[in-house]
Amino acid sequence: MNFDHPVDSIGELINGLIEELGENPEDERAWVLCGALHYLKRDYGNAYACYLEAHKLDSMDLNILLKLGMISYQAGELQKAEKWLKEYFESGGSALSNWEPYYFYALILQKRNKLQEAIELLEKGKNRAKSILIDLLLTELLYKEQRYEEAIESIQELLKQDNKAEYWFFLFKCQYELGYQDLASHSLRQFLQIEPNFQLEETWGSLIGFTIHASNKIELRKTIAEVEERVLLQKEIGEFEKLKSLYQSDTEKSYDEKLNKILEKLKDN
Repeated sequence: MNFDHPVDSIGELINGLIEELGENPEDERAWVLCGALHYLKRDYGNAYACYLEAHKLDSMDLNILLKLGMISYQAGELQKAEKWLKEYFESGGSALSNWEPYYFYALILQKRNKLQEAIELLEKGKNRAKSILIDLLLTELLYKEQRYEEAIESIQELLKQDNKAEYWFFLFKCQYELGYQDLASHSLRQFLQIEPNFQLEETWGSLIGFTIHASNKIELRKTIAEVEERVLLQKEIGEFEKLKSLYQSDTEKSYDEKLNKILEKLKDN
């Protein structure tokens, strides 16, 4: 089929098919072709009606079931779309290596807040059909379900294929949620190397702020280690007050026990 027809030409083709179907309404191929032409015009109502007639003539045709599901999805009728795609898989579609039904069915399940079902479907699809869209959607849903470790594994697989900025940013978000501060800082730096002119959105400001905080914390703990060495090994008692101040600056860690041990060692000396 030539998909470059202008709209008027498509209309003429549809009219011709309607005449044929008037004479032979049992022509499944004509119903399918008519539905495809309506779909090209984004006339989802008539496209659906044509494919439905074709389905009545051959209820086991997997391509027709798939088209009914996809048209319903495009028309925003999610419940109907789920019904058709479920029937597609139950009728043997799961045995085919076609990525589209897995992807669109997962999108439908996502929109209907059935995230766990969508993840399970995509994991099956990933083993049967190679598609970057399946990989991306699976990673996104794992993140939404707060399965961050699995999302990290998925995005790292994508990074092996392509060093894209958005992959690094997504990896950063997962690592941030898990509290992997140093790794998150590294991932965001990788992202910014690829997108140096990146414009921040307000909702991302706190994430960027976290990266700055993580870098500062690394420097803080490095300084703490140096001052501890001067106090304990080199017996620089004058540095003790500075060490106490540094301990107080690190609000994410308690140094009370360590401080008491240092005091005891200093008294012994």
